[in-house]
Amino acid sequence: MSTDYDCWHDSGDVTVEMVMGNMKANAENARRFVGAVLDELSKEEHGQLVLAKHLEGQTKFAGGITAVPGRSEQAKEKLSWLFPGYFD
Repeated sequence: MSTDYDCWHDSGDVTVEMVMGNMKANAENARRFVGAVLDELSKEEHGQLVLAKHLEGQTKFAGGITAVPGRSEQAKEKLSWLFPGYFD
């Protein structure tokens, strides 16, 4: 959220107050943006998207998953929330 505006613009020195003012404004803009995104995603029409239903089964044949003999029960339990049904 910071800027290097004073490095290339010839409008005078940048003060701490200017930087802090911009940081505060940027933080408020970020807060409003995240709030708007969350408000939109909380709508029922986006429920399937939020739950990533369009990605179900996409990891079934993923490379890089540890072979069955090397999968501990503890590891499968930890990953089951991310890959529901994959280790059944």
